[in-house]
Amino acid sequence: MLDPSFLQDVNVNILPRADNTYDLGSSSLRWRDVWAGRSVRSDTVRPISDYVNMGGFNLLTMTPYVDNALGFRRPYRVERWDGTAWVDITDARDWGILTDGRGTFIELIDFGYTADAVRLRFYYDFGGRWVSPAQLLVIHRQHFPYINYLKVEQADDAGFTTGVEVLREVTTTIHGSDSTNIIPTLTFWKRYLRIEIEGSRPAGYTGRLRLYEIAYYAPPYWSGVRLLGSMIPLDWDTYGNLFTRHLQPLADNTYNLGGSTRRWRDLYLAGSATVGGVANVGSLQVGGATVVDSSRRLMNLASVAQSLLPDSDGTFDLGSPTLRWRDIYAMVVKGALISLD
Repeated sequence: MLDPSFLQDVNVNILPRADNTYDLGSSSLRWRDVWAGRSVRSDTVRPISDYVNMGGFNLLTMTPYVDNALGFRRPYRVERWDGTAWVDITDARDWGILTDGRGTFIELIDFGYTADAVRLRFYYDFGGRWVSPAQLLVIHRQHFPYINYLKVEQADDAGFTTGVEVLREVTTTIHGSDSTNIIPTLTFWKRYLRIEIEGSRPAGYTGRLRLYEIAYYAPPYWSGVRLLGSMIPLDWDTYGNLFTRHLQPLADNTYNLGGSTRRWRDLYLAGSATVGGVANVGSLQVGGATVVDSSRRLMNLASVAQSLLPDSDGTFDLGSPTLRWRDIYAMVVKGALISLD
């Protein structure tokens, strides 16, 4: 038995006698608070109550270990409660920043139904694509004293009229102004997800209600299924091919795709290519037919739908003494000099 006085002032590392054998506390004798100056490392986090508070943004460092189903997903609809009805505010903010892992906040009190309370609903569409079953909802907030109500639902349709199932509903106030909350839910597996959050602040409190991040983690045993899928908006196959959504540079007119010695081989576009500078191509095809080859020869033109004009008068020729056009068909041929061979 340890002498309790020894634990009053510890100046050495405390190690268990054997690895992965002994516990700190038990299910009935729990430590009240744990304070750490650096990191708390664990293979899993298992909430045993309605919610778990973790200070700051630390929990989101778990992302490489458990798949974040909400990672980089933008809500297709966001609604606010105005006191009498739900109002569409999808275009009022860039709500996608709440799931991009960058910790950029949105001021929620701007959408409050009173001076000190706000209630929002976020709708997400997974497009029928399989995702790791999620069971841990994570909310990171700041200057956000109370979450008074939380509801997580899944449904078979975008309007939440069929197959609606409540995965978790919390009516007990979750305290913690600057914290990360973990809320366990039933397993999410359907196409559509809706998250409803009501937050408030004490009357006279001047701080904002800032929401930084929403994540939805799969249980630990799904670790490794999508090791990086929740960190970066990429998918890949066993051949090393990468798949993503929109790809944009961090700054305008600053970065390149490829280089003079590192060129992409083929580019396939279903839409348009807008080039502000010079498009340097080896050849040009239209509709599968080469129109300009690598020797800058024009070919395979079906027709010309406009007049052909030289760049300056009396300067350029059509043909030459050794490369002549075979036949010319015209209503009228005009010229200062017409030579017939």
